[in-house]
Amino acid sequence: MFKKFIMAAALAVAVTFTAQADSIVGKTALASTLLIQTNSITSAATSNYTATASLEGCAGYGVVQVGFGLVGAGTGDVVANFAYSVDGVNFETTPSLSVTNSGNGAAMVYGVTSFTPKIAKAIRLVSITNGGGANATNVSVTIGILAHQ
Repeated sequence: MFKKFIMAAALAVAVTFTAQADSIVGKTALASTLLIQTNSITSAATSNYTATASLEGCAGYGVVQVGFGLVGAGTGDVVANFAYSVDGVNFETTPSLSVTNSGNGAAMVYGVTSFTPKIAKAIRLVSITNGGGANATNVSVTIGILAHQ
């Protein structure tokens, strides 16, 4: 009786994991690099951008990764702002998604923030504000989405 109970419990666990894995079947992870900038973003300055990534086919979940290092000592925040568009042409006037990372001197810092675009067709990098206390360098911005196959 005890052996049957253990076998039944093992089967139930296997079925549970299979059901969880099936929830992502038919979807693919896609990434778009919006910015790789090796020249500096000046300390206490805002740089404006228009790089856009398509969200067409998005399965309702995405992530933004922002990375940078500072040229010197500094621990202030570097903020990247993003705007959505429902039609892929007209973007929000006031960006509704921000990614904030605190600098760590010359060490590279990476931050990831998730978003749920719902019916948005595109996302745009609007600006990066460097409050890091030193120029930001090796700045990278990548958008990843889970897309229907």
